[in-house]
Formats: sequence, C-alpha cells, structure tokens
Amino acid sequence: PVTPADVQITPRVSPHAKRLARLRLAAGEAASQHDSSEGHELDAISHAISHAISHAPHDTVAGSDADGRGHEKTAEETAGRREERRRLPPRRTGVTPSPVLLDDLMLGTWPDKGCSLPGREWLFAEASQSARRSGALALSALCDYNLANLHGMRFEPAPSIEAADRAIENARRVGSGMLEALGWLTWGQSQAMAGARARSKLAGDRARAAAPGDEEVDALASAMCFGFPDLLSGDFDTAVEHYVTSLGTLLARPQKTGTAPWYFGPTVLATAGHELGDACRDELHQPWAQAVATFEGEAHLVDAILAGRTDGPTGAARHLALLDESLERHRELTDAVAGIWHTLRSIAAPAALADGWGDPVGDLQRAEAFFAGRGQDLSRRWCAGLLRDAGVAPRTRGKAQSDVPDALATYDITNREYDVLVLLGERLTNREIAERLLVSASTVKTHVERLLTKTNRANRVELAELVHAVGPE
Repeated sequence: PVTPADVQITPRVSPHAKRLARLRLAAGEAASQHDSSEGHELDAISHAISHAISHAPHDTVAGSDADGRGHEKTAEETAGRREERRRLPPRRTGVTPSPVLLDDLMLGTWPDKGCSLPGREWLFAEASQSARRSGALALSALCDYNLANLHGMRFEPAPSIEAADRAIENARRVGSGMLEALGWLTWGQSQAMAGARARSKLAGDRARAAAPGDEEVDALASAMCFGFPDLLSGDFDTAVEHYVTSLGTLLARPQKTGTAPWYFGPTVLATAGHELGDACRDELHQPWAQAVATFEGEAHLVDAILAGRTDGPTGAARHLALLDESLERHRELTDAVAGIWHTLRSIAAPAALADGWGDPVGDLQRAEAFFAGRGQDLSRRWCAGLLRDAGVAPRTRGKAQSDVPDALATYDITNREYDVLVLLGERLTNREIAERLLVSASTVKTHVERLLTKTNRANRVELAELVHAVGPE
C-alpha cells in the first residue's frame, strides 16, 4: 500500500476553500469505512487529501479557528444536510469509495451539476493525477471517466476522448471491467460528436465485451454508441430502434440513475410517437430526474411534443413557457451544456413543424450555426438536412456575405475577411463569429490574424474602430 507521504498534492486556495474542508471530512470517513480488499488505494488517496489540507496555509480551508474545529463542524453539517437531501443511488463503477468523497470530487451520480461551475476541470484533473501518483489507478480511472463525461456534456469531444482513453487504460490495468466499459461508452459517444460514426459503434462493441452480460452496459451502448451516431447521421428510424431497446431496459430497472440515454432518448421517442414516449415522460417527472436540471427542462420539452400532437400549438405553448422558465432559472448550466439543448430542440423540430408550435426553423438554424462554429460537421449536416426537409435552404458554409467597401480596398481585404471585420465591430468573440459565419473558430482566428497584418492594427479593438470609422456601405 502507498503511504500518504508518497503523494504530493498542491492545495488550492479560495474560492474552493469550503470544498477542501469537506474533502478533509470525507477523507476521514473514507479511511474508516474502506473495504480491505481494495481499500489501500482509497486509503492512500484519502489520507493524501487529508494530509495536504491539514498542512495547507490556514486561509486555504474555510474555518476561523486556529485548530480547525470550526470548519470541520461546518463541513460536517453541510455534508450531512446534503446527504439527507440527496439520497441518490450511486453509479456502479467497479470501485466503492466513500459516497461523500465522490460527491465532493464531483464524481457522484449526476455529472451535469458540475458543468455550470467554471474551472471544474481542475478538480477532476488534480484528483486523477494525484491518484495515479499514489498508485490508486482505479480512482484515477474514475476521475478521468467523469472528466470525460463533463467534456462530453459540453460537446467538447476531443478532451472527452482523451480523458476516456486514460480511464480505459487504467481500468484495464486494475482489472475493472465495468469501469472500462463505462470509459468505452463515453469514448464512443464523443466519437459520434466528432463525426466518427464507425468508431462510435466499435466502442459499443468493446464496452459490451468489457462487461459481458451486463444489461445496463448493453442498454447504455444501444443509446450512446449506436442510437446517438445514427441520430446525428440522419438515420432517425434506426436511432429510434436503439433508443427503444435502451430505455425499455432502463425503465424496467428498479433504480433509475441519470445515465446518458435519458438526455436524448425521451425526446427521440416522443418525436417518433412511440408508445414508450409516455412512459419516459412520466419518468422524467419523477424526483430522481427532477433533481437534474437538464432532465427538468427535457421533461417540459417532451410535454410540449406530446401536448402539441393532441392539443395543437396552444397546448404546446404552455409547456414551452415552463421550459423557458427552467432554462433561465439554470442559466449558467444551460449555457454550459448548450450542445445538449441544440440537439434536443433539433430532435423535436420535426414534431414542432408537423403540429405548428414553437420556432423549429429558428431552432435548427441556431443549432446548425452552433455545430458549424465548433467544427462538428456530422451534427451540422444533420441540422442542415432537417432544414431541407422543412423546405428551408441552409446557408452555404464559408460563402462570403458582404462586399468590401471602397475605403478598405487599399488593404487588400477579402470579402470573407470583411465579414469577420464587421462582426469584430460588434465585439463578438471568435466562437460567436464562427457560429454566425458557419466556419470553425480556428478559421476565424486565421482571418483575424490576417486582418491585423493587412491593416497594421495592433489588436481587435483597433480593428473594431476601423470598421466603425469606415461604416458599412
């Protein structure tokens, strides 16, 4: 077993002080409750965290008492209230560290609660690195798996795939087939986001091989690695079949957890008019699902789909108002997981078009711009195809929209560079410009660099001043 002295952890300062205090409490609990067969790994990392916090400068932790009793008592009360309020079933991963420790590392049942908080990645990354240094490879894999989930929820496939790769490698090294399977599932869904449909399906097969005969893994693979890539590829009917298989299994389980199929599956089945759509809608209104902000919003969207089909636009409008209220109430999270919401609204768009409610064309156009700006071409083409089905010609990717004014002709600026210059004048970021122009953020960065060189300007502010001085023709 690795001793705490072998582990080096750099403590973080405010604003994470209260979390560090709770980690200290959790470390003590974990050390007292660990299972002897695997506990040496957890024991090492738990004591390491406790050791680091105990020896940190006093303002690193939350209390005001010299001996730390005050912050420990506060942490205990806070953790106790949280546990009492959130009696949620743990996710099965093949390792069983303390629930409180996992909760404070943001490794608990609901990954989306961490997406709205800036800088959350460091908590996963620090924990994973510390665990690897201590030899706690199972805990390191668990941290990387959740880091992959966080990036996946933000529709950031590259870092998600990278973290999932590490999770899979370390899960294999410690012989945790379940954790390896979960890593493959996340890897596969992120490959679909990146446009690699074949790799996504391969990941589903590997997840099933890592945990043979496990019905939950099989259900997750059906949705994440088969249904999701089929959906983004425009093969809606096949996607429905996979989501029916997945959610049919998950609905029959006595305990429900916030796994990936619930993020899109109910909306897919409601749009398809499948009989499981009603059952999924009812499940999204259960307390376990309403504890997750994204599921709360999705429940209203599914309600709108079903009500629009039976009661027309008026019926759907009531639920859309509730959806907007929910999204606004959780605005920071909504913005962090914007890719999820663009996908959900795009899934619902055919139903909205058929029944005459909402703004499906606008939803699809915004989604197309979002995915284009991130270089996620499979999702962009899916939205463009739905727009064509609706009789709307999508904008041509990369086509310049404006002519260069005579006043700027001497700078040898291209039409596309002028498009970028005008949007710089609106104080947009590179990503926002990319979404407007249906190009990647890296392409916008290149245009900005060329504009700075051609106009001999020092920064973006001076470029904005230039376009304001000239004015549009």
